[in-house]
Amino acid sequence: MKKTQKYVASSSEREGYFIIDNREAVSMPLFCDICSFVMRNSNDATFYKKFGCCEECGMTFAEPRSDEWEEGWRPDNDILVAHKEKMRNKSLQFKN
Repeated sequence: MKKTQKYVASSSEREGYFIIDNREAVSMPLFCDICSFVMRNSNDATFYKKFGCCEECGMTFAEPRSDEWEEGWRPDNDILVAHKEKMRNKSLQFKN
């Protein structure tokens, strides 16, 4: 079954629907599959489309090990705990 989205367009002259074929669209989750942090912006969407994770995880884990990543490698729990702590500290620096 083909997925489509409908958008209402209105103007003073006409109203109607645009049917957009979005079979190529990738639905991005709200949270990164690797670090579980919230997906924040279009960069996260780009990295999710390419690697299945947020930008930060993509730059930290996926790009440096792109061949291993393609084969299914993912960081172990100890590495993720340290990564999440670094991310939390980074976000706290921006708040102060």
